[in-house]
Amino acid sequence: EGRDLLFAFIGSPTSCLRRLLSEAWRDSPFPDVRVGSQRSLKPGETYSNILQRSKYCLVPDGHVPWSYRFLDVIHHGCVPVIISDSWHPPFHRLLKWASGDVPLVFVHPRDIHGLRNILLSRAMQDWEMMQPLTRIMAAALDPRSGLYYEMIVAELMLAKKAKEEASLQQTQRQHFERKFARGVARWTVAPAAPPPPPGASSPV
Repeated sequence: EGRDLLFAFIGSPTSCLRRLLSEAWRDSPFPDVRVGSQRSLKPGETYSNILQRSKYCLVPDGHVPWSYRFLDVIHHGCVPVIISDSWHPPFHRLLKWASGDVPLVFVHPRDIHGLRNILLSRAMQDWEMMQPLTRIMAAALDPRSGLYYEMIVAELMLAKKAKEEASLQQTQRQHFERKFARGVARWTVAPAAPPPPPGASSPV
């Protein structure tokens, strides 16, 4: 698709992580890296154009657990790089986000300065396998598609099942705890006092 950029991020430094990202890469000497704000775009360039030219697109933590930027990225066929230590994706019961079956890469915020080396160390075959899946993921997460609502139903069913299983486990745990407490009480009852020896006078 003519993707000449290794990775890119176009956005304002509105959070600590974004500022760190900007400071680390906005003046990069590497021609395959583009990090900056909308003002850094050259004449004729657009945000959409940069995403279409990039193999990987950075999705740093924002002000909410789930970022709309992720949707932007996959709609442009760019493999998202999640920079976070507390990412909360949608459909987390239905989709195994960290399994390798979903087209994305996780990078811890502490590794921002090594981003280029991290991505270059990945085999080209990995990107070639993930990139077509971004379109499928984009369609699945698009509210205009029927699959999106099927996924919502499936996620709700899994949530209900998880709640029922948790309730059953809690009931079983409480039953065991009561049974255990009764057993302990039975074996720890103080023994009766021994009878007085023959001829001993009774206490007054």
